Amino acid sequence: KYTGVTCLMGISDCPSQRRGIDFPSSTTSEFHAVYFPTSHNEQCFQIHFPLDEDVSDKDTWGNLSKADGKERFEKLADKLRDDGWHERYIEPLYEVEHAVRVGFALLEPRLDRWVYGKKSNIVLVGDSAHPPVPYVGQGAQMGVEDAGTVALLIKHLCMTPNGDFEWKNFNSAMNIYQSLRIPRTSKVLDISKQLGSIQDERSHEQNAEMRELFIQGEIMMNGTLPEMCPGATHNYKDDVMDAIMEEYCKQRDATFVNDLIEEGEALFDELDIKGETKLDLEESEKELIYHLQNRSVDPKERQRLLDEVLAR
Repeated sequence: KYTGVTCLMGISDCPSQRRGIDFPSSTTSEFHAVYFPTSHNEQCFQIHFPLDEDVSDKDTWGNLSKADGKERFEKLADKLRDDGWHERYIEPLYEVEHAVRVGFALLEPRLDRWVYGKKSNIVLVGDSAHPPVPYVGQGAQMGVEDAGTVALLIKHLCMTPNGDFEWKNFNSAMNIYQSLRIPRTSKVLDISKQLGSIQDERSHEQNAEMRELFIQGEIMMNGTLPEMCPGATHNYKDDVMDAIMEEYCKQRDATFVNDLIEEGEALFDELDIKGETKLDLEESEKELIYHLQNRSVDPKERQRLLDEVLAR
């Protein structure tokens, strides 16, 4: 679904004059932008234009030739200067090396699963699973977190001690992947949409001054916009390792239950050999047989029942 925003995006051979991300906006131009350094001598910028879908000119979306990009950005730079934008936001437009024009779209409804196929061997990561809106600059970060999560899960759950891959636990690993990543990316996407709404409000006259004071207050209190923190301060590896330890515990419990069942079956075979019939067993022994057959009780309860039987 088209979001109603079209973007001119460029990479410029022009050092950023400020550290971190800038979110300039203008009530004169009625659009807003994002500028951030990508190296010491280079920066990326995105100029966001609210446009209805019928005038968004979708046929021109995609990479622009160097000549076309240069022409578009020079015209835009002249407009920004006329509208009173600071020169630090205008200068990069004259030094564009690569330019793209795109419209932003969201998956609606969002995907509730990212893993497909009988062997769970089709796994979505990055924009294929959660196309972002660009307002917190963390779309690529989410994709990197996705790939890192998959890699850690495979490393710890799907590799033998000899370093060979085995399919046995892959389905479980990928189910863990999507259970971790879907809520995480949804949260960041919601925050990005929220920040985009704030940006859009800043680019209109109504309440613009009050909105600006509110933003300045948040930055003074928090050091940055609080909306930036859930994406930038999160360590996805902690989530993954917690999930891996939980899975190890499940596998250990499953092994314990299987061993317990074997012990119980061996015990009842021994009782049969002694000439005792299962019909003559104590109630706890009958209960244990029932639960061993149906596997319908907690492992600790199975152990308690088995202990009672063995105690006799």
